[in-house]
Amino acid sequence: MNVQRENGDRPIEDVASGSLQICMSEIEGLPVAERRLTYRECAKYLLIRYLVEKNLVDGPLSEEECRPSVDECVAENADGICFLFYVRGNVWDVILSRKEEGRKIIAGDPERLEDPKLFVMDLGKAAKINPRNSDFHK
Repeated sequence: MNVQRENGDRPIEDVASGSLQICMSEIEGLPVAERRLTYRECAKYLLIRYLVEKNLVDGPLSEEECRPSVDECVAENADGICFLFYVRGNVWDVILSRKEEGRKIIAGDPERLEDPKLFVMDLGKAAKINPRNSDFHK
């Protein structure tokens, strides 16, 4: 098996993992409002990538063609946060998982859901992406 290496000493997968950890640390250092917006942008990027890879949309999407829903439609619980997006007339959700330690703390004490220290998503876990048309087009 031939594994590409960066600078000849570390596998690219290790470099990517390290880069993700740096990004996650920087996001965790942001105030909660900025962190929420950053997570929403991450969710939007993941959704667009998913839709293009699955051939569910053609070509690039403009800001108008893929836009977040109003904030009242965003759900949050001990497991993570759910962002809704409108994409070319369809509704999709993207669920980002919370880091394990935060999930356990909130599950044991739901009142800690608003604790800014526990508002940390694990971007290393795969996001869950689901069509939601049936929930909104009745």
